[in-house]
Amino acid sequence: MADEVIIPVIRMTMEMTMGFHDPNFAGSTDRMKDHGALYVPTSQEIGALVNTWRRLLNWKRETLAQFAAVSLSTIERIERGEAVSAESLDRVAVALRFEVGDFHRPRRLRSFEEALAHVTEFFVGKVAVPCAPLKTQPQAAALLGCHCYLVDDGRCTQDVAESVAILRGNLNFYSCALGDLSIPGETVKKRDIYTSFLADVRAVERRGYNALHATYEADTRIGAWNVGVIAFFPKLTDPGAAKREFVFVPAALNIGL
Repeated sequence: MADEVIIPVIRMTMEMTMGFHDPNFAGSTDRMKDHGALYVPTSQEIGALVNTWRRLLNWKRETLAQFAAVSLSTIERIERGEAVSAESLDRVAVALRFEVGDFHRPRRLRSFEEALAHVTEFFVGKVAVPCAPLKTQPQAAALLGCHCYLVDDGRCTQDVAESVAILRGNLNFYSCALGDLSIPGETVKKRDIYTSFLADVRAVERRGYNALHATYEADTRIGAWNVGVIAFFPKLTDPGAAKREFVFVPAALNIGL
């Protein structure tokens, strides 16, 4: 699924940033020779990009229409490569986290090298790993058995900061309690720890978030480490996150001597 979606996104974005067309698009590839010239993306280019980016977010057309405050028929027309108003294009662009004007404003053509650097900047040093909603005790066991943890709360608002801080603070305790550093003489039931951990996660989710989890192997200065990832996505502005199949994570971590 990752390659199925990411590759079209990169291809379509490069076509927009460079100015050359897929053979199925209307227009001429001659313009790619004139780097620095201004051009406006075609309706076909915008339609393909909107369709691919919407799929990346796991949004239905109805969802995009709702967030963009446009009609469903407008989304359908855009994705078919038909012309719509600049106002509608701006609404859809903002809903998909682009800037106002990105879908109709003239822009400078970039060279292949410039376009490649621009598009791949986000992916440098990152890998896509499978993820799933964090719901069960087996998932908790897999996470807490990792060497270290990444809690992605970059999309969380300040009102949930305390709940996230509690989760972060308890992670090492849970891990130690499950390992060799548990308190001597005390019996710790793994199921109780998993339940407490999931309760910490639910405390954040109750504030309007979906929690996704992943585990993967990252390079460190002392070798490969198993890393547990917990990522929170706001339900209000990213309703498709619960169906997401992968997340981007650092390929290497600055951990070690």
